[in-house]
Amino acid sequence: MALHRIFSGLLVASVSLFSAQAQGANTYGPVSPDGLVWGLSSYVDAQGKQVENWSYAIPETDAFVFIASCKSGERGPAIEVMLSADFGARQDGDRVEVAFRSAVSEATYAGTVRIFNEEYAGVMLQLGIEDPFWSLFNQNISSVEYRIVGDETMFPGSISMSGVRQGAHQFRVACDAHFAAYDQTASAPQMAPIIYQCPNGSHFAVTFDNSRSYSTATINIGGITERLIQVRSGSGALYKAGTISLHTKADDAYLELGGAGLSCKSVP
Repeated sequence: MALHRIFSGLLVASVSLFSAQAQGANTYGPVSPDGLVWGLSSYVDAQGKQVENWSYAIPETDAFVFIASCKSGERGPAIEVMLSADFGARQDGDRVEVAFRSAVSEATYAGTVRIFNEEYAGVMLQLGIEDPFWSLFNQNISSVEYRIVGDETMFPGSISMSGVRQGAHQFRVACDAHFAAYDQTASAPQMAPIIYQCPNGSHFAVTFDNSRSYSTATINIGGITERLIQVRSGSGALYKAGTISLHTKADDAYLELGGAGLSCKSVP
């Protein structure tokens, strides 16, 4: 059975679990020939949570290309994104990479194939609220193309980016407010700095902070201080900010600065 259907060359998935754009949603930018338009909606779900949806979809139908959502009581910093994509014969839970390309930048993100039923399927991404991806909505570009890495023969997706700056900003403000409200309930203390010694004689200090809904690591090396945010990792804890990454496990730490890496150990 077909998991997707094509509307005039645009790959669009059909959502049977919920409407992609609630009736009365505020819309932004031009409407595509297929009826797709950006919409910002808010509603209360069955659990009483306030849900924010930012979607590129056909209003008052279940057809969508892109849906980003967050809700009250949710920990940050990740925003869940459901993307309509041609994932071929892959199964639910399979890991994929999705490449985005615009006139100003290119980026690749890890995702997971999600098949909820025979009509609602796509690729799920987790994008941090401060991820550079969201800056695309502030750029003067007409569209963003995307496809699953390794499937260059598959039909690519395209997302209009015209006239969407205000809606995208309002969505992120709402999500940030939900995350901040959750943070107020966090009580884990900030840890004392940990010193890491490296084989080349250098050292650096890291202060881990779990007082928010997501963990951070503030690193001080050579008089420079940088705050890193924890991201998903298959082993240990991984913190990133720009070209800096810190991967810790037990007493070991691997620090990467602009492509150069150091394996270091904490000082007792």
